[in-house]
Amino acid sequence: MDSIDAAQAYTRHYILTLHKPGPGGPRWATASGTVTPAAGATRDGVFKWILNGIIEDNPDMRGGTVLFFSLEPNRL
Repeated sequence: MDSIDAAQAYTRHYILTLHKPGPGGPRWATASGTVTPAAGATRDGVFKWILNGIIEDNPDMRGGTVLFFSLEPNRL
């Protein structure tokens, strides 16, 4: 097995999808990527960081419903 550094070992892959009904029909926003949480970080803290990022990029999604959230180790 190849050696990896501690940060790489702790890197997580995430997917978060929001849905929000609107007058023109439903809207969705999905974010996916990787994050390496700081020591002591919590799942809730990472979730809120990702959610806030989606809302910053798509302000009209504020108040949307989370349809899907996954936070898993990135290493196979």
